[in-house]
Amino acid sequence: MLNIDQLVTSYPDWRVSFSATLPRGEITALIGPSGAGKSTLLLHLIASLDPNFFLPVLVPYGGLNRGGVLRALADALGVETSSRAVPLLVKLQKRLDALSSQQGRRHAVLLLDDAQRLER
Repeated sequence: MLNIDQLVTSYPDWRVSFSATLPRGEITALIGPSGAGKSTLLLHLIASLDPNFFLPVLVPYGGLNRGGVLRALADALGVETSSRAVPLLVKLQKRLDALSSQQGRRHAVLLLDDAQRLER
């Protein structure tokens, strides 16, 4: 479970405070109109995670098909994509399993963002 308590971000003309509890092993979607601050919230969320316990993986996939999203996720996790002997989805699953079974394990937090361009 991931508890987010009062994550605050602001711009000159507005301020947002966000709190949520994200259940472990569940998929959570953040939806809203273009320009609502979803990508900004994701970037702030990534910055607030303790790197000793969480491995945040941000995958911008604007305009990619399913295979492209898998390759973008593989690139973000450091999974080799050139060999086709083992399906990419299997490689990704093994990498995620390895992350959670290592001593001092870190929990991968996968953040998929459909924004065409992320603001920095």
